[in-house]
Amino acid sequence: MKTIVRRLGLILIAFLLLALFGPAIGKSCLHALTPHATLTAWRAEVKRLDSLFPREPVNEARRLELLRKLRRRGIRLDEGIIEEIDHHITPCTIAVKIGWQWQELFGWR
Repeated sequence: MKTIVRRLGLILIAFLLLALFGPAIGKSCLHALTPHATLTAWRAEVKRLDSLFPREPVNEARRLELLRKLRRRGIRLDEGIIEEIDHHITPCTIAVKIGWQWQELFGWR
């Protein structure tokens, strides 16, 4: 019985470590695999599309797609701050931040 409890405890700890550090590891791997020239080109394209006026749906979709790709690699551009989440450290806000990191990693946000 003790071995089952010990194994479940180890599985729980491993799951928590994966939940906390998985997105950072995934983003750093994607960042390392993407050539620097590509990242620079994406940033320049986002800035160019951001400065175009009037904003057309095609250009806006392309800009959001590039922002999503950059966020997946840990590069944040044009990101606002959500005060309720960023300045309060509670178990709920930590869970929300972890969820956001996983969403960014998979390109859902």
